[in-house]
Amino acid sequence: MDAALDRIFEKMQVARNKIDEGLRLMDEATKELELFEKGIDATEEPKEVQEARVEAQRKVELEEVRKVLITLTRKDMRLQVKELLTKYGAEKLSSVNPEDYANLLDDAEALLNGSK
Repeated sequence: MDAALDRIFEKMQVARNKIDEGLRLMDEATKELELFEKGIDATEEPKEVQEARVEAQRKVELEEVRKVLITLTRKDMRLQVKELLTKYGAEKLSSVNPEDYANLLDDAEALLNGSK
């Protein structure tokens, strides 16, 4: 029973994070549209803003991946977690290339959803 609730909670957390990201993107698009209507080129962001956005996105994705990997580990799937990390050229999560977080998360969620 607890495992089922944990799995449901994890899925809800992932969905909430994706909804938050979608709302953030909608907000950005709305601001860009407003700037476009004023004749301002919104495609040029200051470098600091770009770097902050990339860093914020990386942290969210890292935490999502970490949560799913922890859940897998708690379900006695350490070997599968290790195989996933190896697939992405790492021995530990902090060594995974941030560009691979989304794919790693997809693979980890597939394992989680396949386990009962």
